[in-house]
Amino acid sequence: RFPMAALGLGESKLKTGGSSMQKRFLNLHEYQSKGLMAQYGVRVQKGEVANSPEEARHVAEKLLDEDARELILKAQIHAGGR
Repeated sequence: RFPMAALGLGESKLKTGGSSMQKRFLNLHEYQSKGLMAQYGVRVQKGEVANSPEEARHVAEKLLDEDARELILKAQIHAGGR
């Protein structure tokens, strides 16, 4: 079982003028979430973070050498609002 409470993660409801608004206490990129899940035995796709086109090429070549059949490039930012 994933220990969300043990990590101090969760959410609460805030009252704002008669309506409830959800406040989140966890702000992770997808790659960070996958790292956490992998630590607890959840199967996730292989991948690495690249901060430049050269790093992205290196990661792609590495994954292809490990018999990857498809590659996906994703840009991730904290946009919020979902």
